[in-house]
Amino acid sequence: MHRALHLSEAYRFFLPLVFMVAMMMFVHTAIHATLARLELPRVSLAAYSVAFSFHSVVGSPIWTITYIALSFIHDRRSFGRLVSFNARIMAALFAVYLAVGLTPLGDLVYGTLLGAGPEVVRQARAATLVLFWEIPLVIFRAVCVALLMINRRTGLIPVGTGVRLCGLVLALWGLPQLFQGAVVGAGAFVSGILADTALMLAISARYYRDLPPQVAAPPTARELWGFGWPLIANRLAENSVVLLINLFLGRLARADLALASFGVLYGLLRLIVSPIRNLAETGQTLGRGAAARRVVLGFAGQVVVLFSAVLVALFYTPVRGWVLDVAMGLPADVAAYVTPGLYLTLLACGGWGFSALFRGLLSAERDTRPVATAAVVRVLVVVAVGSAALWAPEINGAVLGILALSLAFGADVVVLGWSLFLRPPPAPVVAPDAAAAPTEGVPERG
Repeated sequence: MHRALHLSEAYRFFLPLVFMVAMMMFVHTAIHATLARLELPRVSLAAYSVAFSFHSVVGSPIWTITYIALSFIHDRRSFGRLVSFNARIMAALFAVYLAVGLTPLGDLVYGTLLGAGPEVVRQARAATLVLFWEIPLVIFRAVCVALLMINRRTGLIPVGTGVRLCGLVLALWGLPQLFQGAVVGAGAFVSGILADTALMLAISARYYRDLPPQVAAPPTARELWGFGWPLIANRLAENSVVLLINLFLGRLARADLALASFGVLYGLLRLIVSPIRNLAETGQTLGRGAAARRVVLGFAGQVVVLFSAVLVALFYTPVRGWVLDVAMGLPADVAAYVTPGLYLTLLACGGWGFSALFRGLLSAERDTRPVATAAVVRVLVVVAVGSAALWAPEINGAVLGILALSLAFGADVVVLGWSLFLRPPPAPVVAPDAAAAPTEGVPERG
């Protein structure tokens, strides 16, 4: 049985996560601003950028830990099993990071594949070794955050993010006195995570102590991997979509203008709308049972409308001129090129929000296989839409890029929504001598 969920509870759960994301948007801005003031700023910025891009893709498994923890932490035994499972993933990633940071594989990745110069490659390899240490920290932080979410104490999570920013600022002040280049940015990033994780461990300790020693058999590694790999595939697809869009935009007649304009447009969209991604955790934690799911769906609709209203106020009114000309300082030709794409951001907002929510609701049912299917469909849609650049090279790149992104999220919503609401639920497995047994525990589908 699931206790009744009220709309106010959903807001209390979700709003602290919005503040957390808003504060985290400051992290890379502060790092870039610091690296720009170091010796050889272009090299340092380029090296940090390519190293972090590698880290974002290869380290994708760690960004799914909170989702796994939300579904499998029931007692101290399952908590320990989850940490052990992630430790094995960490060991595999450690070998990859060491190879890139210490062997000629790093020259191949950063130099040959990404086309970076020798000094950028050298700094990127060093930064890679530093960035690895985010992985063990995030493992512990993720399970601690999951404990807070399970106990509906998300108001404590932004406190850790605030401490992260303090640790980041202190590191950005101190590290340039000891190091140079991209290592400063990587070290500051990890220092902030270290401060955040330490506080999350302290805050969540009481909730760990409240867990019973064992209430059921702990999940096996096969169960955890079966649940987690579609989420990992989704993260990889999410990271690759923008790269694919840029590859197609590079084929347009005005490629440089298209790439620059889409970069600005996507950056603005992420800045404003990225908190909407927390609908995934909200749906997974609160949307259990048909009644609770209906409440969460209504809540998600309100959140999407709220963020859409912000987009309308900024991009569909004369305020748009101030955003592009004053706040962003864009040249006139870039501002004019970006403007048509701004009118499509509402499509991306709605798709982004409900895609995240449906992913969370499916995770609540421990049925993540449709998430992997949606990830593949998302990439295919981007390829299909982006290929317009090959036969219409004069098309506006900002429009093409945001349209590809919006339709990819729309396809995501269709695939996940069908799996969630229209696909028949799996038949329960009934033992031959228990054919008349009740079917309690079968996941409800609204």
